[in-house]
Amino acid sequence: MKKMLPLLGLGVLMSACGTGLIPAVPYDLPDINATLPVPSTTAPMVIYSTQDQFAGLPAIAQVISSIDLTGNLVYNGNGPLSTLSNVGVYIRSTVDGSNCYNQAGYLICDDSANAEAKYKLQDVSITKGNLQSVTLTGPVLNGAVKNRKGYIGFRINQGSTMTNDQINFTKVRATIRF
Repeated sequence: MKKMLPLLGLGVLMSACGTGLIPAVPYDLPDINATLPVPSTTAPMVIYSTQDQFAGLPAIAQVISSIDLTGNLVYNGNGPLSTLSNVGVYIRSTVDGSNCYNQAGYLICDDSANAEAKYKLQDVSITKGNLQSVTLTGPVLNGAVKNRKGYIGFRINQGSTMTNDQINFTKVRATIRF
């Protein structure tokens, strides 16, 4: 009987994880600041930071069931041609791809054939200079967190951007559920 007690305790803990008895755990993450290395063009592209946002997560991240990322998204344009009004938010677990190239610390991926769709989290309407509260969720995000590898990217859906415009995702907080 004494040999079974540790196994029984582990079984109870694992059952509690699956039933939601363990409360969601908040975890602050670093801000994501993307200075766009190229202006938007007529060819759709997704621009990923090559900074891994999840490298510092503890190993326990592998046992999560879901995660939400919340924060403030803001677009800071540098002139009258900076008219971005809708951006797609994407996440990859790698910074390579046959349709991509590296430039100035970013992975720039051609999305004219919609090849990046499998990495898409959601679209967000934004106004230059105004904070937009955002919650990101989904299986792609859950997988990136479980693997502790995640590179956030942005796609210009509406409007135009100039070189050195910035998209910032600040006060980023992960809410992790086991």
